[in-house]
Amino acid sequence: MAYYNHKWVHEGILLRRLITKRNMTVKDFSLLVGFAYQSAHYYLRKEFIKRSKLQEFLYLLNCDEEEFYSLQDDNYQYTPHHGQRLLSLLSEYGINKTRFAINLKIKRSALYALFQEETFDYNMLTNVCSLLGITPHQFDAFNWMVAEDNEPFARPAKHDYRDKYLHEKEKNISLADAYSILKAQKLEKDEECLLLQAEVAELKRKLKKQ
Repeated sequence: MAYYNHKWVHEGILLRRLITKRNMTVKDFSLLVGFAYQSAHYYLRKEFIKRSKLQEFLYLLNCDEEEFYSLQDDNYQYTPHHGQRLLSLLSEYGINKTRFAINLKIKRSALYALFQEETFDYNMLTNVCSLLGITPHQFDAFNWMVAEDNEPFARPAKHDYRDKYLHEKEKNISLADAYSILKAQKLEKDEECLLLQAEVAELKRKLKKQ
């Protein structure tokens, strides 16, 4: 979520209101900033716009932050949707949904049902946050995914799933190498056994002739 003076704001909505206030269309805005029409809509849907990009937009629209944030409706109340928040976090991290469901100890179908839930119970929220490496407060109260270094909230530590994947892959490769070595050693032993059996058979044949 984005905040201004401790109040929740949706910067994409405010940007759309500013464009309307300037008697512009979305197409006009896209031409002004040098974006494709679809890219302009992408920013109008974003709850939090990166600070440097927002300042660029405000400069082109001849607007300061005070005017921009004054477009917020103070009566608007934001209720976070836990399911959608989880879905966005999984997408942001690039976390495999099936793997996350396994770690959460639920079926994949149950995870998709979870995406539809507006509010998680305490235990579910705690377990989800533990896997994501964030606190319930961070999950529920602040869009730390896009926070910049100069923001009052720092990005929390997160599980590096890519490093874990590479570590597991490396371990599996090591196990495969060890298996190949053992298999080669067994083949060697088998060959030695066959040679020994042949020698014993030859020795028995010679003894019979004597």
